[in-house]
Amino acid sequence: MTAPAGPTGVDRTYLAALHENAAWEADTLLATEESFLAARPSHRRLARAMKIAVACHLSAGSRLHGDRSLIAYADRLTRSLETLQGDSGLFSGDNLDSPPDSSFTANDLMESLELLDADAGDDVRALSRRLEAMVRRLDPALQAGGVHTPNHRWELVEALTHLERRWPDPARRARIDEWLAEGIDVDTDGQYSERSANYAIDVSNRSLLSIATALGLPALVDVVEHNLTTMTLLTDPAGNVETMHSRRQDQRGDVTVSLGRFHHQLRRIAIERNRSDLAWWAQRAWDLGIPSGGDELACVLLHPVTASLMPTPVAPADGVRVLDSGLVVRTHGDQRLVVDGYSDYPAVGRIASGLACNPTFMHAWLGGVELRSLRLSRNFFGLGPFRPTDWETSDDTVVLRESASADYYLPLDAASRHEDGTYDMEFEGRFAARMAFSRRKTISLRLDTEVSIRDLRDGIELSVDLKGPCTGACLEIALGDDVEVDGARALGEEAFVLNRTATLSGNDGTVIDVVADRVGRVPAFYEPGEEYRYLGGTDALAGTRLYVTIDIPGTLTLRLTRAA
Repeated sequence: MTAPAGPTGVDRTYLAALHENAAWEADTLLATEESFLAARPSHRRLARAMKIAVACHLSAGSRLHGDRSLIAYADRLTRSLETLQGDSGLFSGDNLDSPPDSSFTANDLMESLELLDADAGDDVRALSRRLEAMVRRLDPALQAGGVHTPNHRWELVEALTHLERRWPDPARRARIDEWLAEGIDVDTDGQYSERSANYAIDVSNRSLLSIATALGLPALVDVVEHNLTTMTLLTDPAGNVETMHSRRQDQRGDVTVSLGRFHHQLRRIAIERNRSDLAWWAQRAWDLGIPSGGDELACVLLHPVTASLMPTPVAPADGVRVLDSGLVVRTHGDQRLVVDGYSDYPAVGRIASGLACNPTFMHAWLGGVELRSLRLSRNFFGLGPFRPTDWETSDDTVVLRESASADYYLPLDAASRHEDGTYDMEFEGRFAARMAFSRRKTISLRLDTEVSIRDLRDGIELSVDLKGPCTGACLEIALGDDVEVDGARALGEEAFVLNRTATLSGNDGTVIDVVADRVGRVPAFYEPGEEYRYLGGTDALAGTRLYVTIDIPGTLTLRLTRAA
C-alpha cells in the first residue's frame, strides 16, 4: 500500500523531548545498578536495560552521547545475562526452556548489535563479540523450537529474521517461511485472534513491523496499520484501550492498557502512510506518556523516518462501528458506549486462558461519569453471570441474548445399572461425579436472558428480560474511581443498592439520574459461578459499585440520563 507524501523534515521538538526522557531513564539505570542486579532481574529486563544504555550512548542528540560508562554498564549486564543462558542456548525464565520467551531477549540483543555497528571503539567491539556469541548459541534452539500462543510465532520469527539478516542460512530462512505461511491471525477488523491490546502493542505489531522491514513485506505493515486504526477506535476518553473482549489477561477488570504504549507505532504508520488521523492519535498517545524513552529512542535510531514531522493531525469524528467480534462502539460528543456481544464461554463451557470470559457486557462514558463495567449476575445453578451468545444492532439499540440450562438426571435404565453401584466418572459440564451422566435421561431447566441497550443521546436505557424458574438476578454497575453515588442504600464503603432512584456525579460536574421502573425482592449479590466459587476464587470487581436487583421471571427498565 502506498500513500501520498506527508510533511518533510525532522521533528526537533519531539527528538529533544525524547532524548531527555531517554537520558533520564539511563541515569536512573546507572544510579540503581547495584539494587537492580541484586534483585536478580529476568533475562528480558537485562536485555532491555542494556539496549537503552546503548541507544543513549550512540544517539548524537543525547546529552549522554559518547558516554563510555554506558558501554561499561551494558557489558556488566551482558555478563549477568550470560549466567542465565542454559546448555540449550535458551534463557531461564518463567516459561522453562522457552524459545518465544528467549526471542524477546534475542530481539533486544540483535537490535543492540545493530546499533553498536555504528561505533568502532574497542570496548564496543568487545561487547559486540559477547552479544554475538550469545545469540549464535541461541540460534539453533530458536530454529528448532515451538511456541504456546498465536503471538509467540511472530516474536520467534522476528528473532529468526534478525539472525538471518546478519548470518544468512537457508535452513533458518526455510523455518521463517514455514511460520509465515500459516498466515497472520488478524480478522477483518484488524484485531489479532487473541484480541489483546497488550499483546498487540508488545508483540504482534512490533514483531510484524520488524519482519516487514527485514524481508520487504509491506503487507505486514498493512496488518499493523489496520490494527492501530482499530486500537484508536477502542480508546476511551481516559486514553485506555478497551480490553473487556480480550482473550488474554488484559480482559480482567483491574487491567488498563494506555494508548501511550502505542505511541511509536502510531507515529511510524502516521508518517509512512501519511495518516493524519493516526497523527492525531500519536499526539494523544505522547501526551498520555510513553512507557520507556530509552526503548523508543532505540526504535527511532533503527527507523530514522520516525523522527520526521507527522502529517497535520485530524481529530476523530463521532459515529457507530460494529466489529465482527461482537463489539459495538457508539460515540457522539462526550458520550461513548462500548457493548460486547460475544463471549467464548458458552461455546467452550469453561474459564481458561485464551478465552474471552469476562462477563462485562458494556463500558460507557456519560460525560465525566464512567460506567466502567455492567454485569448481570444470577442465581442459576452456579453457571455464573450472563455472557451473551447472540447479538444484533439497530439504529440506536444493541440487543444481547443468552440461553442457559441445567439438568436434573433421572434413574438409569435397567441395562445401564450396576449391582455394585459403580459407574463411570463423568464431567457433565458443570460438575463431575461417578454417575454415568451420559446414559441418563434428563429434565432441563432453562433461563433465557435478553438485554437491550438503547442510546438516548443524553444517556442510555437498559432493558432486561429474564424468563426462567423463580430465582433472582442482580445488575452490577461498576463506576469510575471519581464517581459519587447519592440516593442509594450503602452496603459498606464502596457498594450501593438502588431503591428505584439515585444520582451519579462526576468530577467534571456531570450528574446522571438513575431511575428503575422496579427493583427485585432478592438481596444484592454477585455470583461469579461455580468454577470460581468452588476454589474460593472470584472475578468480582473492586471499587465503587451500584447494584440493581431483579426478580426472575421478570423485567427491568433502567434509565441513566443527564440531569436537567
